[in-house]
Amino acid sequence: MYEILLRPPQRLTETPAPSFWLNPFLMHSVAEMSGTETLQLLCFKGETLMAAMPLYERTAMRIKRLIAPVGAYYQGISFFNPKSGSSNRQLLDELHICEQIARFLKGRYLKISFNLNPDNYDVRGFTWSGLKAKPLYTFIHRLPKPVSPLRDERSKIKRAQAENYSFTEEFYPEQFIEMQKNLLQRKRYDTGITYARLLAWIKTLHQDGLLMQFNLKRGDRIISANIVLGDDGDTAYTVLRATCSEGLKTGASSLHSVLLIQALKDRYHKLDFCGANLPEVARFKAAFGFELKLFFQIHS
Repeated sequence: MYEILLRPPQRLTETPAPSFWLNPFLMHSVAEMSGTETLQLLCFKGETLMAAMPLYERTAMRIKRLIAPVGAYYQGISFFNPKSGSSNRQLLDELHICEQIARFLKGRYLKISFNLNPDNYDVRGFTWSGLKAKPLYTFIHRLPKPVSPLRDERSKIKRAQAENYSFTEEFYPEQFIEMQKNLLQRKRYDTGITYARLLAWIKTLHQDGLLMQFNLKRGDRIISANIVLGDDGDTAYTVLRATCSEGLKTGASSLHSVLLIQALKDRYHKLDFCGANLPEVARFKAAFGFELKLFFQIHS
């Protein structure tokens, strides 16, 4: 009934627009940074494209593994359902497509791990096919809905406003990398990606028009820096933020969140904060009244 094909990443023109994470420029840049091969999985019914998803694979000793690489927060499925179809027919079609994709992936990869989009909430096609689904969380904010921070966050924002910071959209990739390096050293966390590769990825995506950098500054010094991904779709993704120790004490990161929303409200409909799976990060984002969203990691 369905046919699955793999191809190198290419731009899809189907309506509704496919996920940002299927953008071929993004996929190639993530693959280069992570040392993986990348492909687009396409699911057809006859000559009609029904679904697509990005794949990132790594081969070692002739064994192929499907992975969720740094730089691609989601590897979910974009469905292209007929406009005339009923909701129950759409539900069944998507379930059958997921089952077909699951069987295909199990036949190709010995190890499987990838993250669906929050919109891919029906994981029965994967679990019924013998794969596992781990719940994960993120926060989104619908723009330009007002932010409703808790009282302690409002105090941090007020304290940061007294510092007379400026907020700019300027591209300083080397400075961001230094801030990110300091942040990860404080947290004793290793992403597994060299800073040289991360820097090259940031520069490539900025050149392709898929990456923005927003900064909270005191004079010429960056206190807090944010890397945001997005194209001409309706959602932007804040994937990386680094705030210096001094800024954390003055509430700079809290003010940064508010100003980022204001800067993006006329460009996008939603802002995805990409993660709520570490206690301190989840608490910080929850304090702003953002909307908690569930998504799933599918793994073998």
